[in-house]
Amino acid sequence: MCHFSIEFLELAVSCLGLGGAVTDRANAARLDAHLDHADLGISRPGSINIMVEQREAGFQTTAADTPADHTQVRIEQTVELTDKTMLSTKLDHFESDAGT
Repeated sequence: MCHFSIEFLELAVSCLGLGGAVTDRANAARLDAHLDHADLGISRPGSINIMVEQREAGFQTTAADTPADHTQVRIEQTVELTDKTMLSTKLDHFESDAGT
């Protein structure tokens, strides 16, 4: 079974200064996908998960602060080798305007 979800988030931050109210906006978007091997025509049981996330500098949640623009891509695959053995692999790529 295939599952997809896409989230688009926007955070507005208002500050009062000498010139009046200033509003900055920071956006974030995330794509999550789960694909079973059977749906892809692969006979060996398993699945592939893909996540792509982009956040603009200033985007904040209770769990994360984004001081610079960043992009993250994660690909995970799980394959059943035998009835008792599974193999999992993960590729995680992260780019930031802060250079980390």
